[in-house]
Amino acid sequence: MRKLLPLILAILLLAGCQGGGAEASFPPPASSQPEQPAPPPDSEISVRAVVEWLSDENHHQFKIDWADLWVTMELLPGQRDGEREIQVDIWSLEDLDEPMQTIRDYIEENVFGWTQVADVNFDGHLDFGYMHYTGNQPNYWNFWLWDAGQGRFVAEPGLSEISAPVFHGETQTISGFARDGWAGLAGTSTIHRWIDGQLTCVRRVVSAPTEINDEVFQFVVEDWVDGQLEEVLRQEVPVSNEGAIFELREKWEDPLYTGEE
Repeated sequence: MRKLLPLILAILLLAGCQGGGAEASFPPPASSQPEQPAPPPDSEISVRAVVEWLSDENHHQFKIDWADLWVTMELLPGQRDGEREIQVDIWSLEDLDEPMQTIRDYIEENVFGWTQVADVNFDGHLDFGYMHYTGNQPNYWNFWLWDAGQGRFVAEPGLSEISAPVFHGETQTISGFARDGWAGLAGTSTIHRWIDGQLTCVRRVVSAPTEINDEVFQFVVEDWVDGQLEEVLRQEVPVSNEGAIFELREKWEDPLYTGEE
């Protein structure tokens, strides 16, 4: 694999491939191309082998544009607790002899290839993540954040606990939602912020049937008050008025909403 990947990345660079799992678009014959740096001349691996590597379901690649980095992923034979081992190699186009960083991890096999590139901590540098588990809507990701001091990506375990994370640069918040049945009526929404460099849940919105009557839902909001989460709303809503439940959730999923109309 280490012999093949530099050639793969060199060809992707020539092709201007955008990554994200898209199929590579290889350049036309050299006679119709502007002069370009060629793949390593000492490689004995054919372009066909590169295409086969990229199209194999156990391989995936994407680009992190801000630093001309490529990330390649491979699903390995190793297993642990029903999960498959993966290898993630991060390559700098300035030096394709060896990856600048290698990550080993375990994920559910059926989510291999689901990736995100986003500015996760809103510091101006793109980070990346890959899904490691999915259920009936809830899905969880492992994210790696760029650390300029170390010159490498570091894991942020707190993000692995947020279902279906979405990163909002305009409010510098991270929203998540985990459905818990009832066609989406039951579930938990969260809003996180970075406070003093720590990922912090600043709002939790839960809708669920009451313990004694599943025809009535309990709608509960916890908000960040004086440095901790405190309950700011508890309201019962009949299941028959499902529109009110969705409306309440939508309001409180807005980080700027404070409960005042």
